Amino acid sequence: MSLTSVFTTTKVRNIVRMTVASAVGSAVAWAAVKWGNLSTGSLAFIAPAVASAYFAAIHWLEVKFPALGWLLGLLPQKKIVTPTPAPTPAPAKTTRKPRATK
Repeated sequence: MSLTSVFTTTKVRNIVRMTVASAVGSAVAWAAVKWGNLSTGSLAFIAPAVASAYFAAIHWLEVKFPALGWLLGLLPQKKIVTPTPAPTPAPAKTTRKPRATK
């Protein structure tokens, strides 16, 4: 199994996306506590709220603009193009040979 195929599975993509959203939420909560006048107990409320909002906003943007998928940690998946089937050929017209008369 190649590394590319591992990162294209839905389960792995969801794990990476949620990890990125959680990291963003944790970073914002840490910055709010460090530079704001908030207590460390507020980390428990800020981090999940920011992570959820980040995930929802970026997912919404990715649906409208697929190129923004990198904001959730992964490049957008290539769309699978299914070839259109060839048209069914029309039945060949046969011409009857005239019968030989005796």
